[in-house]
Amino acid sequence: ISSDSGNTWALGTTPSPSVNWHGIAMSANGVNQVASRRGSDLYVSNDSGNTWTATETQVTHQRWWTGVDIDELGTTYAACLEHGTIYESLNSGLGWSTMLNNNNWYSTAMSSDGTKQTSVVNGGQIYLSCDSGLSWSAKASNRNWVGIAMSEDGVKQTAVSNPGNIYVSLDSGNTWSSKDSNRNWKAIAISSDGVKQTAVSNPGNIYVSSDSGNTWNSKDENRNWNAITMSSDGVNQSAVVENGLIYISTDSGNTWSTATNTNRNWQSIA
Repeated sequence: ISSDSGNTWALGTTPSPSVNWHGIAMSANGVNQVASRRGSDLYVSNDSGNTWTATETQVTHQRWWTGVDIDELGTTYAACLEHGTIYESLNSGLGWSTMLNNNNWYSTAMSSDGTKQTSVVNGGQIYLSCDSGLSWSAKASNRNWVGIAMSEDGVKQTAVSNPGNIYVSLDSGNTWSSKDSNRNWKAIAISSDGVKQTAVSNPGNIYVSSDSGNTWNSKDENRNWNAITMSSDGVNQSAVVENGLIYISTDSGNTWSTATNTNRNWQSIA
């Protein structure tokens, strides 16, 4: 965990064995966090990531969890299952209920109030909800979707496929248009207003956009990038490399420097 914009990092109290972590998300103030482990449980933290506990193990135990997300206040949580369903919690991870039928769910995102939610299927379609997950509709075509992110109000959304292109929606996920080139996209992050966006490929470069995902420019070097996150204004960004380092940017993703000199098999960052 880091409390200084990613410059320094300390080990939180994680369950043992500390392996197979896949996804992580946090509330706007960073106090509430949720993390997923493949073949294990969902874990929640209510103290900014310092301590972690398994949540409702009778529902979440020993499943192949993938993407997770949290609303701004840290109340509504969503978690995806590979070859399973999507679970939602409305009480900060204390209790969970299913939202969608079994599928190869890979990533999920929600608006700041949790009303708009979008989840993607690896090898399937994009599914969106405008009523906090009560009902869902399928959008876009079948692709190998691996990442989804949206603006604070949920109007601007961007999804990535691997291999494939970047796809942008400006109408809350109802219609999508292809952007940039076919790459091994891995993850996507968006500022609160949706203007600044950063995508990473594995293997490949970091790509940034300053026009709501319409055009993209390559940054940094070819690495095995696994995940990307940014501050609400998009100025501070952090990215992780598989079997590599953590990198940070303080200029909206234009230049990058190492934040830690310890190689690890980083999978996700929030």
